[in-house]
Amino acid sequence: MHLKFDILWFPYNEVAMSHPQKVVKELGITYQHSTPQSMGDCWWFWNCEVTPEPLPPYLSEIKLDPMECIGYGLSQEDAEKIRDFYKKPLPNEIDLTLLSELLMYSDRYEINIQFWPNMITVYIAKDGIDLCDYGGDFFFAVVKSLQYLKRVNNEEE
Repeated sequence: MHLKFDILWFPYNEVAMSHPQKVVKELGITYQHSTPQSMGDCWWFWNCEVTPEPLPPYLSEIKLDPMECIGYGLSQEDAEKIRDFYKKPLPNEIDLTLLSELLMYSDRYEINIQFWPNMITVYIAKDGIDLCDYGGDFFFAVVKSLQYLKRVNNEEE
């Protein structure tokens, strides 16, 4: 969640204000990066966690793409770090194209994919009857499963 801290809220409400970063810290909010916005009299706090419910009136959620904010207080490097903050690498070097091709058969077959630390296992069943399973690295398990499904469905490879 990204938050905007409205600096002008404080003087309009006759409340003494500390520095925005200090106020946010006192609220227990953790964040990845903060960006002052002098033209908007606000601060942006990126990838906030542990936010109070409800938010105080001077804080609001903002829906900004950090890549569109490059040059507005964010460098290319900072924007990429903010964008990629929650991205987790896929295990076992997964190829999403192959995975998508395998899952296209899920309307006719029960396909169960188990991800283990050093391998992937693909189980294929139909109407509750186990047909086959392949285990190994991603490419072996998925390619063998696709070959099997194409063979039993009389499809060309």
